[in-house]
Amino acid sequence: YPFQAQAQLQLAQGQLEVKRFDLTSAKSRIEAHGKVGDEVALQWQLHSPQLEQLYPAASGVLNIEGELNGKGSSPNMKMKLDGKSLAYEGQEIGTLKGNAKLQLFTWQQIAVDLQAKALQLGGEKVDEINLSAKGEAAQHQLQLHLKTTEIDTQWQLNGNFDSVKQSWHGQVDKANFKNPDFGLWQLSNASALNISHDQLTLAPLCWQQKEAQLCLDAQQHQGAWQATLRGDAFNLS
Repeated sequence: YPFQAQAQLQLAQGQLEVKRFDLTSAKSRIEAHGKVGDEVALQWQLHSPQLEQLYPAASGVLNIEGELNGKGSSPNMKMKLDGKSLAYEGQEIGTLKGNAKLQLFTWQQIAVDLQAKALQLGGEKVDEINLSAKGEAAQHQLQLHLKTTEIDTQWQLNGNFDSVKQSWHGQVDKANFKNPDFGLWQLSNASALNISHDQLTLAPLCWQQKEAQLCLDAQQHQGAWQATLRGDAFNLS
């Protein structure tokens, strides 16, 4: 698909004014307008009824609206996305909806909600994925709910991100999963989790079902993994 672009920009005293930016391909369009400098006030949107018009390897319907406001060193970003029948290199998403509010670079505000349904990932069917994050870099909460025909699992993590050391420290507070054959397994205690650029350590993560217990501890250092899985009081009858 051929592209057409129109732009009207003005740079003065370190401030870039985007009076108009318009990129179109068939019925798909990317638009932006606003100002970028010491202070930011920028709005953009992407509307594509056929995503392959913008990127031939992809397909589906995708709409994104967003804005940046505030100081240029740490602007606040708001974004909303809505997609249907998305596909890329064998991966598929039936419906995708999301909202995000972030303070970029300092991460003093984090509020993200993402919902995806009817997925095909790596050849596996996934009914639903819900992902959320809220808080700030110093203290935030992550939640994940994933559901397939074989498993229904819910996770919750609380922790903090050290931007200087580029590391995450926290704990897994919830990691329940349910299977039609094996029933519901629930996390018995919170488990410490630490992640850096070359290392991961997970304290024993133990699931309980009546008297039975299944525990996992793992660590990774410079790409080398070590993991131990042990079970107690299993009824195999």
